[in-house]
Amino acid sequence: LQQLRVADDLADLRAVTTRVHALHGDLAGMVALDLDGPYRLVVEPLWPPEHDSSAADWSTVTSVVVRDVTDYH
Repeated sequence: LQQLRVADDLADLRAVTTRVHALHGDLAGMVALDLDGPYRLVVEPLWPPEHDSSAADWSTVTSVVVRDVTDYH
């Protein structure tokens, strides 16, 4: 959680975790950050109003809502 607090944007989190990836299906619109083992931190990006959904630029996301810590596999 501290890494979320100090990151300037969602793109910065790629430097502190092994994988940050967009989710699909029931979790479409969410982003997962790998934690230990099978667990993931699932967050909802709060896109700026000018967001173009066809080009997800994570450097424009400066806030997220933590939705879950889970093993969704």
